[in-house]
Amino acid sequence: MIRIQLREGLNYSYSHYIYLLPTAAEALICGKVNTSASVVAVGSSISASCLINNECPLTKGKEFRVEWKINNHLVPTNLTYLERNGTYAASIPNILGKSAEITCGICVETNCQLVCGSIIEVIHPPPIPKNLSCVVAFSPGGMLCKWDPGQETEDNSTIYTLHTSISSPKGSTSKRYVLPPGVHFYQIPRLEYGLTSKMEIYVEVSNIFWSISSARLLLVPMKSAKYGPPDFQRIEPDELGCFKYIWSLPPSQSWVKLTCDVELSLKEVDNKLATELVFQSSSRSNSEIKVCKLLHWTNYSIKMRVRYFSEWSEWSNPKEDTTIPTAPSGYLDAWLKVPDDDGDDIAQLYWKPSQHFRANGRIMSYTVESKEPKQILCDTRENHCSFNLSKWTQKIYLTASNPDGSSTPTEVKVFGKKGLEPVSNMSVLPQSESSVLIRWKSLVSSRVLGYVVEWRSLSKTHAAQLYFTLHNKNESSTVVTGGVEILILVIPVCVGFSLIIIIAAFACLNKHERLKLCLWPIIPDPANSSIRRWTTTDSLQGMPPFKEDKDPVMVYLSHFSLLDLTDKELCNSDYVKENLWSNDSGRHDEGHNLFQTTQENTNTVPYATVLFSAPYENQTASPPVYLRSDSTQPLLEVEDPDSPPPYENLSGRVSVANFFTKIPKESTGNQAFWEEFPMLRSLENRNTDHI
Repeated sequence: MIRIQLREGLNYSYSHYIYLLPTAAEALICGKVNTSASVVAVGSSISASCLINNECPLTKGKEFRVEWKINNHLVPTNLTYLERNGTYAASIPNILGKSAEITCGICVETNCQLVCGSIIEVIHPPPIPKNLSCVVAFSPGGMLCKWDPGQETEDNSTIYTLHTSISSPKGSTSKRYVLPPGVHFYQIPRLEYGLTSKMEIYVEVSNIFWSISSARLLLVPMKSAKYGPPDFQRIEPDELGCFKYIWSLPPSQSWVKLTCDVELSLKEVDNKLATELVFQSSSRSNSEIKVCKLLHWTNYSIKMRVRYFSEWSEWSNPKEDTTIPTAPSGYLDAWLKVPDDDGDDIAQLYWKPSQHFRANGRIMSYTVESKEPKQILCDTRENHCSFNLSKWTQKIYLTASNPDGSSTPTEVKVFGKKGLEPVSNMSVLPQSESSVLIRWKSLVSSRVLGYVVEWRSLSKTHAAQLYFTLHNKNESSTVVTGGVEILILVIPVCVGFSLIIIIAAFACLNKHERLKLCLWPIIPDPANSSIRRWTTTDSLQGMPPFKEDKDPVMVYLSHFSLLDLTDKELCNSDYVKENLWSNDSGRHDEGHNLFQTTQENTNTVPYATVLFSAPYENQTASPPVYLRSDSTQPLLEVEDPDSPPPYENLSGRVSVANFFTKIPKESTGNQAFWEEFPMLRSLENRNTDHI
C-alpha cells in the first residue's frame, strides 16, 4: 500500500490509498477512490467513487462486490450504488470528527481486500472571541485592543481581523487590521482615531467555511485611556488633622485637562496595626485636594492613583508627611502608691498613655496637682514622680502638656492608707520567650474596684523602671510582655563569647609553634642524648632566655681512666709518657678500663688518668698530688667542648710521672691545687667501699 499526500488550496491536505498487487511481470493498481471534496465542513455530506481495474487479479474472472468504510466503520449498502461499468459510488452524510478516512474494498464471497482509499479533512467553526477591551496608552501612544480567543484549534487557516468604525461630524470611517495566526491583540496607531470620537470595535475570526464576530465594543478613546502614575507637586499640613495636595499627570500626559477620579491612600508610618485610609474625589491635574479627619502630629505615608472612566492607573511613589500638632487628648492610666502607716508621707505616682490617649505632638511635661489644698505636687518630663501627700487630699489631677496646650486632667483618687489584703494564689508562668502569664485569685469583696499588676526589672541599676497594668475586678489573669531586656543582655554576651572563640582560634592557627612551645616545652631526654648534646645550644631552644648573667653551664669530663700499675711501672716515666698519653686510645689495655666514659668522637684524647699502685681495695684516702699537663689542647673552650682541661689525680703512696713538671709529695701547694679543681675533689679516694 502506498499513501500519497497532496496539498492544495488553503494549505488543506488530503491523501489517497493505492494498493499495488505484485504479479510475475509488474505491479497492478486494482482501484482508485475519488471524492467530491478533500476538505469539508463538519456535519456536511460527501460523495465518493471507486474505479476498479479490469486487470486486477482480485476481480478478473470472479464474481465480487465493493465494500465502503468511513473511519473503519462499514457504510450501509443503501448508501452505495453502481455508477457505471467498473465504477462504484457511495453518498456519505453528516461527516464528524477532525478527519474522515474513506476506503474501498473488494469482497469475493466472505473474503474482503482493501484496495484504495482517501482522507478528507473536516473543518470546525472557530470559537467566538470574548472579553474584547481597548485602552488608550498615552506612552508610547496608541490604543491597545486585546481579546480572549477561547479554545484554539489546530486549523492553520483561522485568521483574526480587528474592525474599527469611527463616527465624527465629518462622517464615518471604517478600517480593518488582519493579524497573523496566533496573535490576539493589536495596537491601533494614535493618528487613526480621535480622542473624543465615538468608536465601534469588534473582532472577526474566520476560516474557509465560517466567519464569526465578537460582541461590539462602543467607546470614546479618552474615556478608555489609562493614565500613568500621578506625581505629587506639593504636600503640606493645612489645618488640624488635614493635608493639602497639589498633583499632576506625568509629563507625557500634561496636555490632558480633564477632571479625573482620584483615589488617595494614607497609612500611619509608625503604627503597623493601623488600617489604611482611602479617600476618593474628583480633580483636575495641577489642582488642589484637601483630606481631613486625620490624627494630629502623625506621620503618614501617602500614595495616589487616577482614572477617567477607565481602569485605574498604577499607584504613585509614596511620600511621607506629618500633620500639625495640637494639645494632647484623652486620658492617662495612673497608679498611685500611697504612703504606709509608718509615718512616711511620700507618695509615688506612675502613669502611661491609655489606648485613648493621643499626644498630638511632642510632650513637654506632665503636671500633678491637687485642688484641696490647691498646689502643684510635681512637674516633670518623666512618667513618674514622688511628692508629699496631705492626709486631707482625696483627689489629685494629672495633665499632659505640649507647646500647643494641655490635655484634659486625668482624675486620680487617693484611697485610704490602709489597703485591702493582698491577693492570694498568685502564680507566674512563662508564656513565650518574651512574655509571662500572671494569674491570681479574685477577692470576694464589695470594696474591690480593680487590680493593679506591677513589675520591675531585677536590674542592678538603682533606677529600674516600674511597669504596671490596670484591670477591672472581674479579671484574674494577664500576659506581661518584656525588661527586650533579656535580648539586650543575652545577645551581647553571646556575641562577645563568639568573638573570643574566633580570636583564640585564629591565634592558635597563626602562632601554632609558639603556642606549642608554651604548652609543651622541649625537654632533653637523657636516654636518647649524649653528653655532647647536653652542652650544645640546641637543647636550650625551648627555654626562655636569661636576662641576667648566670654561672656557665657545667662541662663534664670527656674521658678518664682508672689504672692499676706496679711500682716499677710507676717509676718508669717513659712508660707513662709513651703509653698513658698516646694519641692512639685504642692501644690501652682493656683490663685497665674499669670505669670509662667516652663520647661519639673516637679520636678524643684522654685528658686525665688516675693512677693507683695497689688494688682498689687497699688504697687509703691520702691527699692527691696534682700535676698540670703541658698539653696544647685548649682548656674549657666553648668552641671545642670535647676536650676538658688536663689534670691528674695521684695517690700519695705512688710516684707520679709528668711530662713537664714533678711536684714533690711533701709540697705545700697541694691544697691550693684542690681549691683550683673543685670537680676533681670528688675523685679523692677516702673510702673505697663503693668502688
